[in-house]
Amino acid sequence: MGKRALALTLAIGDLAGQLSLTDVITRLSDFADRALDEALADIYATRYPDAPLEGFSIIGLGKHGSRELNYSSDIDPIFIYDPDKIPVRGREEPSDAARRIGQQLVEALNSRDADGYVFRVDMRLRPSPEVSPVALPVEAAISYYESSALAWEQAAYIRSRAAAGDPELGRYFLETINPFIWRRSLDYGAIKNIGSVTAQIRDHYAAGQKFGPGFDLKRGRGGIRETEFYAQMHQLILAADNRTCAHRQRAMRCLRWSRPNGSMATRRGC
Repeated sequence: MGKRALALTLAIGDLAGQLSLTDVITRLSDFADRALDEALADIYATRYPDAPLEGFSIIGLGKHGSRELNYSSDIDPIFIYDPDKIPVRGREEPSDAARRIGQQLVEALNSRDADGYVFRVDMRLRPSPEVSPVALPVEAAISYYESSALAWEQAAYIRSRAAAGDPELGRYFLETINPFIWRRSLDYGAIKNIGSVTAQIRDHYAAGQKFGPGFDLKRGRGGIRETEFYAQMHQLILAADNRTCAHRQRAMRCLRWSRPNGSMATRRGC
């Protein structure tokens, strides 16, 4: 109910020209943060009534991570937990507690009732989603991103932030893997690997590549996914070449600007 009311309010303001695009996507993203926090707090209150809300963090990726959600966006979280801080009950292992919390959290946002659902939750951005648990121990996750992560995962973490849950744990995780995201030197092999993802998208969605009826605007040739990867490649190039945080932030501002027609461009003066 809360999301529908918010979407209606924002849509009226949007159509009336009283709210900017930034206003709309920021408020929708902030609502997603609140929904996650409230759902997690409810799970803790039910399962661990006397435990502080710590040891479990939700990392936002994609449009949620960059606070760019639109009216129909899903969210792409990564669940991280600290085995030493997450509450347990009885003989429950920390890994079991984290798995149950994560599953209940997804169900709380995904489940439909008379008012619809809160958000579709896509957990496929976590490492090896077909075999990995829904929530990852923080040190194991750090070890994976430092040693085994794929090129597309580096690009995905350009748009990441600690969105909900234990903020200290979320900050620790992102600060620790920061060298994985923003390499100290320009790695042409990594850039080439990111570019190869575009070819994989084209091959996978070959049936939707021809312009005309049935063309896939999101994943087709020259579509939204290719535009994103093009921008992300240049973000990584600029950030690797300019090693300070200020330069990295400037790279983000310059390359994540889109024209009114939806295409991506480099901002003048950058």
